Amino acid sequence: MTFLSVVVGAAENPPADVRERMKHGSEALLPLRRANLIVVQAKGLSAIIARSFLAAMSLMSPEKMGVFKTVEEAVAEAQRLPDQDEAVKAHPTLAAEIRAFVDLPQKQA
Repeated sequence: MTFLSVVVGAAENPPADVRERMKHGSEALLPLRRANLIVVQAKGLSAIIARSFLAAMSLMSPEKMGVFKTVEEAVAEAQRLPDQDEAVKAHPTLAAEIRAFVDLPQKQA
């Protein structure tokens, strides 16, 4: 399993309950993961800080973790992973499909 997360314009941390669910899910699935790939596609100082923080976290992480500016970079890395599923490696439009999903209109709270 490869986690690929995309952060879209987030200027603040998720609420505590969301962070707790993410942590629990992350710990439960750790033995099954090939990598945790995170795209921070926001721009500006907040994005630079977020990517820098995540890159520093990756140095202490027991798993392979990567931080990227674009979905395309993250998908390319996912496709290069050792032991990656052949279907993922050979999927020519994977980045475009993930990009299309990310670009869907967001629900307003």
